[in-house]
Amino acid sequence: GPRCAVEVFLSHLDAEDQRLVVEALNDPNLTTVGIHRVISGRMKITPSVWSIGNHRNKKCRCSR
Repeated sequence: GPRCAVEVFLSHLDAEDQRLVVEALNDPNLTTVGIHRVISGRMKITPSVWSIGNHRNKKCRCSR
């Protein structure tokens, strides 16, 4: 199957941005919609809310 959209997105970021996004993804106090809103407000190409949710819930290829 296809790669996780979040994994692909992270692979295009520099180390500091990767760290910040991963930190946000792992923070249970942040909503998936909120994370998507911030990322999409700052970058042109972003994973969908659905992809971010799947990644956070370990329902993507990254968890296998």
